[in-house]
Amino acid sequence: MKRSCALLSIFSLFLASLCSDARLMASHADVGVGTPTEVPLISFIWQDLFDETFDAGDDAMFIRSDKPASTTFGDGFELAVLTLDGEGDADHEYVGAVFVEESRYPVEDFPEQTGLLHGDYDGQSVMVQWEFYLDAVSGRIVNANGQSRIVAAYVYVFDFQGLGAYSDGGFRIENLIPLRRTISLTAADDHAFKLSGLGSEYITTDDCSQIDPGAVCSLELCHCLNRLKTKLDDKLDGCDSWGPWAQGLATGCGIGGAGAGAKAGSKRGGIVGAIIGTVVGACAGVVVGELTHQSWEKGKCRQEARNEYWRDVNIARYERFDECLNRDPRSFHCPVP
Repeated sequence: MKRSCALLSIFSLFLASLCSDARLMASHADVGVGTPTEVPLISFIWQDLFDETFDAGDDAMFIRSDKPASTTFGDGFELAVLTLDGEGDADHEYVGAVFVEESRYPVEDFPEQTGLLHGDYDGQSVMVQWEFYLDAVSGRIVNANGQSRIVAAYVYVFDFQGLGAYSDGGFRIENLIPLRRTISLTAADDHAFKLSGLGSEYITTDDCSQIDPGAVCSLELCHCLNRLKTKLDDKLDGCDSWGPWAQGLATGCGIGGAGAGAKAGSKRGGIVGAIIGTVVGACAGVVVGELTHQSWEKGKCRQEARNEYWRDVNIARYERFDECLNRDPRSFHCPVP
């Protein structure tokens, strides 16, 4: 699990430092109206808990790890539920939402990106490293009325970290994209683990070479699982076509948009962190705007790719393998060519 540390709010430059790990809590019954669904459901959550229609272009949720909050379901952090104005600034905010995190896993096959930004503060040169990655989480979204939904979700994370004399300062943006609602925390955790890809099968050519050539069905199943994994990787590559982040950040830090950044960012590092925030603060709005427009469809794409992969793996391992054993002569029909 990636360490979760509190970070710098763009405008709220308090001299405080917070750290938090994913919290574990006892399971509770799901509260409120609505029924679980097995499809990407951020629009359902939006309507169900916040009584508003979700706009994939302008609506987004951000975990505020600088703002601890308690609920009847456990301790969590405030959730910034925002509607942006098309330019990265917060136009409307639903107040009172909380995210109570149950588990978090790194998505290891996501193409993590990094880069450097340079700025000046009071005549001094400041260097900031940024990192962009993806986590899979499970937990509860709780609205102001205490109604909750248990979800598995992706969290797109943009982390800014000061370097050198400013290494104690930085801020992070966590964009929460619910992808499946469940009726138990255990089921949500299981799905988050699956979303992370940590449970995906990696079959190598060597693995297949160890199988007796006479065991036709087992050998062909092994080759089939290889093809399914290659197909999954290709689909995920297509989902993760994010574009030139480094260029966007380099050109965007001088423009507006920090209004949304103030809602989405979290503080860390006292006065040093405050310096980092003033140097690259406007970047947050740029990042938030881009995440809002892209992450929903990217997350949905990733889930659909993984759903298809596991469906085909199960077909190959059970249905097609059994069919192969019952054929004379033996022949195996993989779900993909």
